[in-house]
Amino acid sequence: MAVIKGKAGSVSLTGTYPATKIANIKSFTLNIDAGSGDTTAFGANDATSVQTIRTATGQLSGDLSTGAGQNTLITQMSNTGTLAGLIMRFVASTDATQGRYFYAADAQLTNISIGAEVAGVQSFSASVNLSGGVKYPSS
Repeated sequence: MAVIKGKAGSVSLTGTYPATKIANIKSFTLNIDAGSGDTTAFGANDATSVQTIRTATGQLSGDLSTGAGQNTLITQMSNTGTLAGLIMRFVASTDATQGRYFYAADAQLTNISIGAEVAGVQSFSASVNLSGGVKYPSS
């Protein structure tokens, strides 16, 4: 079984053509969680539960750039915090045999961090809540 290499990964904002790749991103994490509701009745010896709703969040980080994608995130965070009309796309690999990507509409920015140090490049990171879930199309 082959592993998927991350060097071709990316995060982009779509909704207009072509998609705006967020420049200088070095890593991202996409978290998809399923809630659980307790259904254990009185007198039961073992707990029971059912799956409830899913939630999704994303984090991305890299070097600060003047690219359009980072500027969109920074501008939206300083205004409404919502990426209205844009779809956030997380690409794990662009290899045709291992193509893996996830996308979500209605992303709400929850955090933007920018850092600087004397001996290095400025850093950039962002966190998003992905309202409405994350889609994984068949490849």
